[in-house]
Amino acid sequence: MNTQNSVEIVALLRSLIDEQQMSEADAIMRAVETCGLTALQVVEYWQAHTAAQHAVEATRIPVEYKKTEHAVSVDRYLDALRTVKDRVTIFATDGRLVDLADHKYRAKVWVRDDAGTKIAVEKEHTIFGTSPLTITALDDVISRHIESTQYDGKAKKPVEVGVPPKVAPTIIGRSTSAHSFRRLNGVIGCPSLRPDGSLMVRQGHDIDTGYYLACDVSALCEIETHHKMMLDNPDEGQARAMLRHVRQLLGGFPFHDAGEDESTGITRRLYEVDPDKVTLSESVALAGLMTSVCRSMFDVVPGFCISANGYGIGKTFLSEIFGFVVTGRQLPSYFWSTNNEENDKLLATLLLQGIAFGILDNINGRLMNTLLAQWLSSPRPEPRQLGSNTTIQVRQWATLFMNGVNLAPSDDLERRLLYCDMMTDTERPQDRTFKFNPMTSVQQNRGQYLLAVLTIMRWHMTTGGQLPSHIRPLAGFEDWSHAVVGALVRLGCPNPIKSQARIRDKSASANADVSLFKAIREAFKEKGATTTELRAHAVAHTGGELFTALMALGWDKGVLPSVMSIGKHLGNKANMITGGLKLCCHKNRVNQQEWRVEVVDAIKDA
Repeated sequence: MNTQNSVEIVALLRSLIDEQQMSEADAIMRAVETCGLTALQVVEYWQAHTAAQHAVEATRIPVEYKKTEHAVSVDRYLDALRTVKDRVTIFATDGRLVDLADHKYRAKVWVRDDAGTKIAVEKEHTIFGTSPLTITALDDVISRHIESTQYDGKAKKPVEVGVPPKVAPTIIGRSTSAHSFRRLNGVIGCPSLRPDGSLMVRQGHDIDTGYYLACDVSALCEIETHHKMMLDNPDEGQARAMLRHVRQLLGGFPFHDAGEDESTGITRRLYEVDPDKVTLSESVALAGLMTSVCRSMFDVVPGFCISANGYGIGKTFLSEIFGFVVTGRQLPSYFWSTNNEENDKLLATLLLQGIAFGILDNINGRLMNTLLAQWLSSPRPEPRQLGSNTTIQVRQWATLFMNGVNLAPSDDLERRLLYCDMMTDTERPQDRTFKFNPMTSVQQNRGQYLLAVLTIMRWHMTTGGQLPSHIRPLAGFEDWSHAVVGALVRLGCPNPIKSQARIRDKSASANADVSLFKAIREAFKEKGATTTELRAHAVAHTGGELFTALMALGWDKGVLPSVMSIGKHLGNKANMITGGLKLCCHKNRVNQQEWRVEVVDAIKDA
């Protein structure tokens, strides 16, 4: 019997019987159609599985519990659980015990009614992740795998009893209990790659990486069909073909890129995918999909902003398509509030639930949040536990997409995000038609798109896996840069890291700082000036560049800021470099602070 086929067929049958409530006969016929095997082969696999399952369930480990020796008795239970750890879905992550879990949400999605009008319909969504291990869940696991006994004085021998009530709480409360269970770094919903570039395509827990692969078998069958032929040693031609296949999925999205036509010198704007050239925004979208599929390769990855000049252009739709490729499920979008405390609660909930893919929606204008910045730059952020003032360290493994209109990240988020821009000139962009429905294509051919991304990444990783030497990796995301950015650049795509220049252009504070630095430089050249002299110059030249720059710094409209306010602002910006200018501070002869703006060489990047 082929063990590889056996595992896949049994997983498919379990899914059909448990999740879709099919009878065994119907599930077997569906498996025959899906995997191309004979009914006899499928039946043999299923019978072997059920026989093995009955044998496992019939074998429970006896453990005697003594009230007077509670701690020692709990040690015995932990020893028994350590023996059966490969048969349970309890894992240890950062010292906490967690269980695999499906989280259900009700969220609104846009659909078309019989008349073709888009309407909002509330639907239930399910996403997979983890949840803290509960006493009830642990009791259930213990009762299935351990035979609890206690000494009976009347019978004068140990007799079987239910799980003693203090055992599960003690196990969960012990900090050392985590050593008895398998390490969990994350739960992923699609075949992926390990940090060394090797394939991870087997369902269940991967001992090398600590990731748990929870994927539908139809996608795995697609991967397995081409495993030996393409994924083991793909060449550049196959990688380019797979890139073209993925780009077809993006054909209806109005990526906005400005550039100069080399033949005419005229600036032109692109509002759709050019079949012969990948633009910067499209390259960011491709990087987002590749990052999501291969998330298990990296400790941290940047976030992806999808911004547009209006509503209904396709920001959320593109994120949902990528989410379905990665998880095989229709994912909810999480509403981003104007209340920062509510956003902290949302992020803390998502971190504790261990999601693999998150969509933060309706972020219009300024994006700022300290916990979000920590999430994007740390593999173990520390959100505050809901209902308390204490923080808890949580292992995160999600890829985040942030969507909004004219989205502009705060200064501390700029370096942690890549920027994809969409724009359309139509009055009702939501009514435009695609040449095909990309979501339907993903739902029907999910395995093909996963195969395409994995082929690209496998080609890159098996042929060096590095960025070209003339390109700098994104600071804090070096491993991600060498793998994802390196693959795209080697295939002729623009460097998606360059999209951060757009974020800086859209940053109100960055623009204000550049304007202020330019105004100081223009007014005082290479000389230094105190804050008193700066304000006096602005008053003497009302309406001038320095006056306008100081008025635009966010103080009350119509009132020029005081000397103290100007000094405080410049103190926060001391030694900052932006727009090729550096704000310098030094003491003059009478020990007063003077400010001078110097021109610095811009760091060039390919």
